[in-house]
Amino acid sequence: MVIPMAEGGLAVAAAIAGATMKAAGTLVKVSPEQFIEITNRFHEKGIIIVHSQKGTLTKTHVYVTGVHGIIFYCKTISKLPINIDVEAKSISLG
Repeated sequence: MVIPMAEGGLAVAAAIAGATMKAAGTLVKVSPEQFIEITNRFHEKGIIIVHSQKGTLTKTHVYVTGVHGIIFYCKTISKLPINIDVEAKSISLG
């Protein structure tokens, strides 16, 4: 399933339902500090923040959000001090 990022609500519904989906759009990797800044700036405007954790010995936290059709993500070993809207089983980024 390919979902244009302009239809973000549909992508969120698929994520909540646990469906596998493939997003089409621009992916931008940012630092954890930049991700926090983006979420602080746009969270009140209705963005959705998705989080997943992977790894067995070393846990990696993956965060994803979309702003104006651009998908921002970051990976970090420390959990970020932000509010999570959707907890995903996994997030695969190319």
